[in-house]
Amino acid sequence: MDFTLSSHRLFEDLVSYFSQGDSFQVSGDQGFKVEGLQFSLQDEGDWEGVRTEKKKDQTTIVYLDERCEVVKEYARKGWRTIWLNSEKKVLSDPMPLHDGEIRAFDDLSAAPSLLQKPSLKQCFEWWDVWEVPDNIRRHSTVVAWGAYALAVMMLNRGVAVDPILAHRGGLLHDIDKIATLGENGRHGEMGADFLLEKGYPHIAAIVRGHIMHRILEPNADDRPWEEKLVFFVDKLVEGDEFVTFGKRFEALKTRYPSYRATMERAESGIWNLSDQICSILFISDHQKLIDILHKLQDN
Repeated sequence: MDFTLSSHRLFEDLVSYFSQGDSFQVSGDQGFKVEGLQFSLQDEGDWEGVRTEKKKDQTTIVYLDERCEVVKEYARKGWRTIWLNSEKKVLSDPMPLHDGEIRAFDDLSAAPSLLQKPSLKQCFEWWDVWEVPDNIRRHSTVVAWGAYALAVMMLNRGVAVDPILAHRGGLLHDIDKIATLGENGRHGEMGADFLLEKGYPHIAAIVRGHIMHRILEPNADDRPWEEKLVFFVDKLVEGDEFVTFGKRFEALKTRYPSYRATMERAESGIWNLSDQICSILFISDHQKLIDILHKLQDN
C-alpha cells in the first residue's frame, strides 16, 4: 500500500519523527517504510499520473494530509484518503469525505484497518440500490454525523473508536427499512446480510445492532463503540432533528404501538448508555449532550 504525502515539510517531519525507530527505513530519496507500509512523496503535478500507474498494478494509493480541505479535494477525485487530524477537530460537515483519520504519526500503523470500510460514494450507491427514500436518507445523515461527532470526542478522550466507521454505519443503518416493511424481525437483518456479502462485517454488525431490543442482550455493553454510538444516536434523532431520548421515545411508542413493551424494557439500558457517554466526555447530563450536538452541528 502506497501513501502519497502532501508536502516536503510533512515528509521531513515524518522522517525526523521515525528516524530513531527500528521499524523506520528510508526507501529512495522520496519514500520510507514504517511497519511494512510503503510511503511515497510525489510532486503535486505527478499525483494523478502516479495514481493511474498504481491502479495498473492493483496497488491502492492513499492520500495523507493534515489539511482537511485538501483531503476533501482528493476524496472527490476518487482517492482513498486519511486525514491527519492532529488538532482533534469535529467537522460540522454532515458528510466527512475521508476514509479514516489519525491523531499522530504513531497511528499510521493502523492505516490498513482504517480503509476497510465502504467509501462515501459506495454508501450513496447502495442507498440507490435499496431505493432508500429521502426522509430516511435525511434521518440517516443526521444519525451518521451524530455518531461521528461523538466518536471524535471520545477518541479525543482516549477511547478506541473509529469515527468514520461510525459515520458509514450510521449512513447505512436503515438501508433495509423500506424493504422489510411488514416483515417482522427482518429490519436490520436483511441489510446486515447484504453488507456481509459485500465484505464489510463491521458495518453489518452496526446495522444489525441498531435495533432497540439489542440493548437487552447479555453482551450489549461489550459491543464496539461504533456499534453502540450508532444505536444510541439513532435514539436521539426524530426525523432529521436531534431531540432528547425522552422525546424520541414517546414518538416511537406512538408510531410503533406493537413494539411498546420492548421499548419500555430497553429504556433503562439506553439511559445508562447515555450516562456512560456523558461520563466519558465530562458532560453533565443528557440535555447538555443534545445541546452540544446542536452547537457542533451549527458551527
